[in-house]
Amino acid sequence: NASSGTPSFRKLSMLFGVLLALLQNDLKRMLAYSSISQIGYILLGICGSSLGIAGGIFHLITHALFKGLLFLCVGAVIYVTGERKIGRLGGLYKKMPYTAVACIVASLAISGIPLFSGCASKTVISRSFSDPFLRIAFVLTCAGTLATFLKLNLYVFFGKIPGHLRSTRKVPPTMELSMIILSVICIFTGLFPHTVFQKIYGGEFAFWRAEQVVDAVILILLGTGIFAVGKRTGLFDIQWDGTRNLYTTSAKVLDSLCTRIERIFSRDLNIYILCILLFFIVLFFL
Repeated sequence: NASSGTPSFRKLSMLFGVLLALLQNDLKRMLAYSSISQIGYILLGICGSSLGIAGGIFHLITHALFKGLLFLCVGAVIYVTGERKIGRLGGLYKKMPYTAVACIVASLAISGIPLFSGCASKTVISRSFSDPFLRIAFVLTCAGTLATFLKLNLYVFFGKIPGHLRSTRKVPPTMELSMIILSVICIFTGLFPHTVFQKIYGGEFAFWRAEQVVDAVILILLGTGIFAVGKRTGLFDIQWDGTRNLYTTSAKVLDSLCTRIERIFSRDLNIYILCILLFFIVLFFL
C-alpha cells in the first residue's frame, strides 16, 4: 500500500478535513468537517495490514462514541442558546457545567490524548504503518484536531459570557444524563481498551508504552501552538463560507455529468448488466 496512490488520498482526507474544521465558525459544520478527517484515520487503518484493519474498526467504534457525545454537547448548546456561531457564544461553563465537562472529555478523546478512547484506537492505527510522510500527516492531523477543539471549548464555554446569553436556562437533566453516560464510556474505553480491542483483533497488543508520553507531549505542544497562531493572526475570525460553495459547485457538476451519462444509455436492464460486467472485467485486469 505504501507504493500506491492510496496513502496520498488518506493524507489528503485527514489534513483537508481537519483544516476546514479548524477554520469553521459554525458549530455543526466544525463537527461535520472533523468527521471527514476522522474517516481519513479509518481509511488509513483498513487499507493497511491486519493490525491496521483492526485499528480502523476500533476507531470506527470510538469515533461513534466521542463524536456522538460532541453532537449531544453542541446540540445542548444550540438548544439553550439558539446560537450556532462560535463568535456569539462564550462563558457557558457556569450555565451548563455538565455539558462543558462532557465536551472536554469528548474533545480529549477525539484529539488522541492518553487515557481517553480516541488515543487507544489511534495508537493501533499509528503502529500499523511505517511510512514517514504518512506519520507526519498523522501527527499534524492529531495536532490540528486538538487545536480545533481547543477553539470550540475556549470560545464556547470559557471567557466572558455575552449579554444576550446571561439569561440562558439550564440544560434538562435527561440531556445531561445521556452526555454523562457517553463520557463515562469514552473514559472507560480509554483506560481499558483491551475490553473492546481483543474482540476485534483477537491477539495481544501493548497499548501503554513510554513513547506514548513523548507523542502526547508533542501533540499537546504542536496543537496549542497551532491554536495560538490561529488566534493571534485572526484566522479564526474569517468567514469560510467558500467551502460550502465549493461543495455545491462540485455537486452541480457531478449532477450534470450523471444527467449526460443517463442520456447516452438506454433504460434497458440488459444494457446496465452488460456495463457492470464490462466494468468488473476491466477492474479484474487492472
